[in-house]
Amino acid sequence: MSYAQDVGSFVCNMGAIEHLTYAWVQKLSRDEIVVELATNMDLKPRIDLIKKLINRSDRLKDWRDSSLADWADVSGLITTRNALCHNPLLLSWMKPDESAKPDAMRTPLVKKIMRSEAGQEKMVDSAELDGAVRKSGALAQKLFLAISENKP
Repeated sequence: MSYAQDVGSFVCNMGAIEHLTYAWVQKLSRDEIVVELATNMDLKPRIDLIKKLINRSDRLKDWRDSSLADWADVSGLITTRNALCHNPLLLSWMKPDESAKPDAMRTPLVKKIMRSEAGQEKMVDSAELDGAVRKSGALAQKLFLAISENKP
């Protein structure tokens, strides 16, 4: 896939995961006020809430352990998500091309660039993005299946 397609896939996967956070809170919480409060939380605090709800649930220990590990993996993807969703996409052309397709695409981490020494660019590179696409897709599927099952 191209960098732009990878960005799109990753954003879609993370959007699915973000939607699942609401389903997890609703399924695991016994109090409607918790569900209501979760709708106003940013993603990271909402995931922290889900982890607490998992720990307090009466589901089997294996399910709790697996779910906590999956949500910890999601937490690890938040930095990449924020980088891609809150920074510009830089396009570069090396030569004229009738298709107008860029030769290179990068996502600079603007805040890190501003704080770094001159000439040291910080980027989300294609290898990091490729891994994030694969991991986020797998996690979205696992989290959907885990909360959809009616197991104890």
